[in-house]
Amino acid sequence: MAVSTYHDPSYAAFVKLLHQKDDVLQTIDKAKLGGAVVHYLSRVPSAYITPFCNTIATSPAIWAKHPKQMERCDVLTSAVRSACRAKAESVIEVHKDPSKRKMRKELGAWVTAVLEGVVAQHPDPAIRLCMLTGLLQGLEDHKEYDIESQRGKVEKEVVIACAELAEIVIPEGTDDVSDWNHQYEEENHDRSPMALRHLTLVMKLAPAMLPLSLDNLVLLDLEVIARLTLDQIRYTFQGGHFLKSLPSSFSTNANGLLEIDKSSYIVKNLDLMTSYPGFQQLSTLSKLLSRCIAGMATQSLTRVAGWELMVSIIEQIEDIARPLEADWARSACATVTDEARIAPETKPILTSLWNVLKSLLFSSIMIAQSMLLVMSFEPHPSQLWLKPDTHTHALASAIVSMFLHFSFITSKFGGGLTSHGGGFTEQKKVFYGALDILAADPWETELCMKRIAGKLPGLSLELSHPVREARTSFFLACSEQLMPKLSETLVEHTVLPVAYHHLSRPAHRETYESAHSVFLSVFSNHTRLHSNEETSTPTNGKKKGKGKENDDEKGKLAAKLTPFYITCLLENAGEGKLSDDQLRLAYSSLTRSATSTSPALAQLCIDSLLSSISSSSSKPDISRLRLVLISLISAVDSTLLPSLLATVRSELLKEGDYEKRAKLKDAVFKQVLREVGDAEREIAMKWWLDAEHELEPGM
Repeated sequence: MAVSTYHDPSYAAFVKLLHQKDDVLQTIDKAKLGGAVVHYLSRVPSAYITPFCNTIATSPAIWAKHPKQMERCDVLTSAVRSACRAKAESVIEVHKDPSKRKMRKELGAWVTAVLEGVVAQHPDPAIRLCMLTGLLQGLEDHKEYDIESQRGKVEKEVVIACAELAEIVIPEGTDDVSDWNHQYEEENHDRSPMALRHLTLVMKLAPAMLPLSLDNLVLLDLEVIARLTLDQIRYTFQGGHFLKSLPSSFSTNANGLLEIDKSSYIVKNLDLMTSYPGFQQLSTLSKLLSRCIAGMATQSLTRVAGWELMVSIIEQIEDIARPLEADWARSACATVTDEARIAPETKPILTSLWNVLKSLLFSSIMIAQSMLLVMSFEPHPSQLWLKPDTHTHALASAIVSMFLHFSFITSKFGGGLTSHGGGFTEQKKVFYGALDILAADPWETELCMKRIAGKLPGLSLELSHPVREARTSFFLACSEQLMPKLSETLVEHTVLPVAYHHLSRPAHRETYESAHSVFLSVFSNHTRLHSNEETSTPTNGKKKGKGKENDDEKGKLAAKLTPFYITCLLENAGEGKLSDDQLRLAYSSLTRSATSTSPALAQLCIDSLLSSISSSSSKPDISRLRLVLISLISAVDSTLLPSLLATVRSELLKEGDYEKRAKLKDAVFKQVLREVGDAEREIAMKWWLDAEHELEPGM
């Protein structure tokens, strides 16, 4: 039955318009074009769906002029998706069938009719793909109707259209997609025609491929598409060189404020980059690349290539991040901590710049997440001839090293990746996930930490430079998490020297707290090992296990560090340094570690603290140190506990201020009731019952 026999004057006029050979739609708003397609596609009788779709797919009025083809592809994709939604809603309204059987049948017939109209006469694959993508997205929106048979047919046609389109766009005879990027001019204002063709291809493939089932996704050449997509990300960020002119762009205005001339190259380049479709669709590109990684990793034929691809992706993202970090570090703005020093008219420029950098970070996080899922749940190919850098732990190490170069961005927005908080939630998942995988291989863990430590001074920056600070905080955060796996030699000669320089620099809060966390991780790790040894030592008294020597060395290191760190903590007990909670936690952890080594070392902790209390002339400091003393109740064993409790009683009785005494007594009660171990609880409770009345404020 011909479409023209459908008796609706407005519909007939629209169809006639679609058959025009000239681009008569040029003056019609794209929203109106899309709205008309949605209206008629969802409302015309079922017998007319197929010919109507065929009319759209072959319409000279829509597709004759190529400059607007991409825009019209987007319009038609959205229109078909919306029509699917509208059709589903009308079917629901008509049938009101609780079983959904009639609704599934009618909607399935409609999908089949649309599909037949789109693929009839085999129009251009780009046109087919845009309409099929809208149809597939519409089905994805209405999974509850369970029309899998029709969806499967749609997906197969999507795969065919994707493959045909890729064959047209990708140069014939091209084997190594990674070489294409060399044909792109990184710093040329005129976009490479090849880059634009490839971007157009990727942007057409992405929305179609993302909803595909895994079985159909892997039918495509995912390696080619993945490398092409990665090249587009690199091209979007100009290979990491878009900040190259930033250091020379700053000047000081008459008011002594830093400014960037709005006519400077960096401003024009930022505008150029943010308007580029690759940047505007960065999230889609990242999702597509992640999908390709996941698809290749599940198939035995592509698994090896998939793991090699992941190595290449990590290397190329790091190649983007490394020059960005260096160029930012060389700029005058990198050392500015007070935004009042920035000219008001320059602040929007810097906001735009940081949004670009944050977009790159989020893209990298998304891609890294997909890799970690593969590394966690998919088997490694295990071919003997595979390069060592494709092994699971080496890949995790590469991800950790890659994010070192993003630390200057993370510190700007999220406050770093320390255990005290900060960092983007998704980045922390990737960071800790990579460290978990890495920690399973002590040898690779050592290599990774040495590699990162070697990079810390790489930019020749001063210790207090914010970029150097961000790198150091990242290294210290890694060290803290990986401490149980690090050798005593690496900890003593590589990790602790880095942390040492920041133990008394509270003005640089992030590295200051990270440095103390690293030292405390040495002591807490020693305590953990001692506890495990006590619970797992065989009856002959000999500890077994191949890590015994390393554990013993770490125990010696903790004991050797204790006197130094006692002094360090007491020096950092003043106002504006460690907070009350941080100081109490740190000193109790130190004392607990000392207790597991020897009673004499634990007694040194107590005596040093008492000496500091007695020599202090500051009442606030004395109150703070007394709270620290109370925190030691749960840190010592039954040998030292009675004498410590007597000392605590003596110190509380010296406090004459009612509110301060009440605060101290409350802290003692919490320690006795909640924190003391089972072995010491009886001693502590008996003492409390004897001393409670005497410790009352005002007594």
